[in-house]
This record gives sequence, structure tokens and C-alpha cells, in this order.
Amino acid sequence: VVFGPIFSTRTKKQPGSFLGPDIINEIVLRLKIPFGVIGGITRKNIAQVVYAGARHVAMITAITEAEDVAATTAQFVKLIRSRQK
Repeated sequence: VVFGPIFSTRTKKQPGSFLGPDIINEIVLRLKIPFGVIGGITRKNIAQVVYAGARHVAMITAITEAEDVAATTAQFVKLIRSRQK
């Protein structure tokens, strides 16, 4: 199960508005299976998503447009894993 877009995104045209990171808190409380989030997640807002409870984060532009894809991905993975302990 994947929820999104969490933030406004350039990847897809959106007919409606984005969900916002607060929805993740609600999903964590109600859904008892693993879930992912996607949509407009960047270096500037990934902490909001992870601190809200997301454990599986899909990112496109933040990685594909990074100067150093490997280093950027490693930083994102480190942040996500740090909240899983």
C-alpha cells in the first residue's frame, strides 16, 4: 500500500491537492501492515515524513536530480533507518 502524494510533486499532474505529512500519523495508527509514501519528498522535507512514522519512502526527483546519487541515497537511507530503531 502506498499513499501520496504527500507533498506537491512535479512528477505527475495532480487533479487534487496533496495529502500532507500529518496524514502519516493517522495511517500509522489505523493501518497494521507496512505502507509506503510518495510524492514531492525531498531533502528539505524527508525528516517530516520519517518523523511522522513513514518507514518506506519512495523518491524520484530528489534522487535522480542529485549531483551525487549514491551519496544522496545513502543519506536518505541513514535517516530512514535511524527512525526505525
